[in-house]
Amino acid sequence: MPRYFFDLCNGDGWLPDPEGLELADEADARAEALTIARSLMASEIREVAVINLAHFVRVRFAESSELWRLHYRDAVQFHDTPPDGLIHIIPG
Repeated sequence: MPRYFFDLCNGDGWLPDPEGLELADEADARAEALTIARSLMASEIREVAVINLAHFVRVRFAESSELWRLHYRDAVQFHDTPPDGLIHIIPG
């Protein structure tokens, strides 16, 4: 199985993933990137109550360049006025 790496860009620089994860395919890598981004966003809400939507997770193979990026803004859906007044997290 290929090993995918999930580097973080928080606006101040890169936090490279030194270990990576062996995953079956790109679909599994996208699901993992979503989990990572959403977890980091939840931590930011708890710690500082601010999310920078320009932050992202960069996905790559071990020694290769970037495969793609998942920006925080693409990890959740936002609505100005949800019909029921609640914020909903939509599974990717």
